[in-house]
Amino acid sequence: MNPLLTLFEITGNPHGDPEHSIGSSIRFGPRTQEVLCPGCRRPGIKAKTDWNAVVSLIGEDAKYFPDVVGGFHHVVSHKAYTSLHNAGCNGFVAHPVDIDTVESPLLHRPFPPYYLLEVTGRVDIDRQLFDEGEGTLCEVCHSWSPKKGGKHRYGDKVKVPLLNTWDGSDLVKVRNIGSAIGYCSLKVVNLAIRDQWTDFGIRAFTPRLPKPDLRKPDWLDDLATAIAAKFPDL
Repeated sequence: MNPLLTLFEITGNPHGDPEHSIGSSIRFGPRTQEVLCPGCRRPGIKAKTDWNAVVSLIGEDAKYFPDVVGGFHHVVSHKAYTSLHNAGCNGFVAHPVDIDTVESPLLHRPFPPYYLLEVTGRVDIDRQLFDEGEGTLCEVCHSWSPKKGGKHRYGDKVKVPLLNTWDGSDLVKVRNIGSAIGYCSLKVVNLAIRDQWTDFGIRAFTPRLPKPDLRKPDWLDDLATAIAAKFPDL
């Protein structure tokens, strides 16, 4: 299987409609501890995370509560959580969260239940394709920084998962290069389509490819064609 047809980046608001656009601001519990990384001295490294979080929903034009809330953290509805649980999906721990504020004046209490997903699955990406080993990678927190005057900069770089390092989880994050982005398996994508999760969207694992339109039954074939044209050696 082509690795770019196996795992996918999770996004929200797949069609760019403002009335469907909700993001989140998350405040982790008071026992969360952030420290300087002892390797690279970057701030904001979580030594401990208190998952008793409070969430604010952002989106002043939103007209309904979606099943998937956009943002780096996975906030999902009870419907989406139940779909994942009943299908036996793994690679996450679901933490109930409190919704304290909602920006849209069109959405009112009582707020529906939501869950913050702690992603536990992991996969490495191909370092050679990512930056040819040029940049600096912290051995402790895995934060990446470019070589001064080098070829590779911050921003979109080729990211290809190494399937022999994938632990098989349905929700994963990258292990060997630090990133807050979450990814999911094809099983999760098919589940979201089947159960009609609102505001669920995906991108290819690597940038520079067209965003799949999950409303089309042949979306995977379209993505496979785009991958073959852009990355013929994969």
